[in-house]
Amino acid sequence: DKCYFSSSTADFPQIKIDNYDNSDEGDSRIINSSFVNNYGGPVDMIYHNSGGGIIISGNKFLADYNNSTTVAYTCDVSALTTNAGVLLFQNNSVEGSRLLFTDTAGSPGATYTYQRINILGNEFDGNRLAEAIKFSSNNAATARFGNIVIADNTFGDEGVSGGTAYSSIWLHSVSDIVIS
Repeated sequence: DKCYFSSSTADFPQIKIDNYDNSDEGDSRIINSSFVNNYGGPVDMIYHNSGGGIIISGNKFLADYNNSTTVAYTCDVSALTTNAGVLLFQNNSVEGSRLLFTDTAGSPGATYTYQRINILGNEFDGNRLAEAIKFSSNNAATARFGNIVIADNTFGDEGVSGGTAYSSIWLHSVSDIVIS
């Protein structure tokens, strides 16, 4: 609560959530804090690769508007050893960065999913080189993310760069989604 995180290197995320012992234990909160990428290069502000039950609320994520490599929150399911879930990302201001839900290892046989993802009441503005919210997996055969609600968010300038247009939301490898 009320912390300030500033990046000076790309090597480490500002916060890493890494709970291999209890992959769906939770009730963790990251609230009312500021995250700033003044490094200028690629930075994960919050990197989450195991564990569940997290609330990220009332935070400010700020990065260069022309830097597509800054990610406010990354959920990487490639390390899951069981189904996990429960994310509440609400009432945040995300400027010049984005949310990324991914499977970086692309485990073709993996069947574990991250469920119950709620992205509510946020302001996304200004990452002109990427989507505001992106769900993507290297494993096209299995939906790695499910039971998703994206509601009451405001999307600003996702724009066009170098002839490429970027959507506010990109969905791949998802199931059971509601956008309102």
